[in-house]
Amino acid sequence: MTLLPELNKEQTKYNARKILFRYRKYKTYINALVNLKVTASFDGGPPSATAPVPE
Repeated sequence: MTLLPELNKEQTKYNARKILFRYRKYKTYINALVNLKVTASFDGGPPSATAPVPE
């Protein structure tokens, strides 16, 4: 009689990789900058885009 059930090594490795992948993804979210600039600023100067502007 065994106290612990048999472990499926391949399934255990798969589950561990899945958890570590999520951990790494969330860790990058935590280290990301909070105040990202997502809107253009209106300061009266020339446009700051580097793309060619149609005339």
